[in-house]
Amino acid sequence: MIAPHFERLAKEHSRPNKVAFAKVNVDNQANIARTNGVTAMPTFVIFHNGSTVQTIRGANPSALTEAVTKAVALSDGGKAEDVFKTPGRTLGGDGPVPGQRHWSVTVLLNIVMMIVGLYLTSLFSARNKQEA
Repeated sequence: MIAPHFERLAKEHSRPNKVAFAKVNVDNQANIARTNGVTAMPTFVIFHNGSTVQTIRGANPSALTEAVTKAVALSDGGKAEDVFKTPGRTLGGDGPVPGQRHWSVTVLLNIVMMIVGLYLTSLFSARNKQEA
């Protein structure tokens, strides 16, 4: 349903070294899909200088047209901050990948405290059963 719309936008707005359109088969390129947080089909990702500036999930022709129009304006010298209001992620960068757990000292301390709490609870429960 959205493929003809995508093709029309690609033919209308493609410009060498400025605006490019690409399709990725997520079945064959699962790593690319995972890295870019593709969780629904179709997903359209708009990049500028290697960073994601917008992601559109689902077949939404008006949103796709708006995103492509903004990307074209960006390629004409606009600033990403002015055109796209939400920050993106750098492709292959150090940002968190959706679906992967981000560990920190606070997270580890919370896990340790939870384990100790469960141990003490089970210890007191066992002691109460022995006394009864």
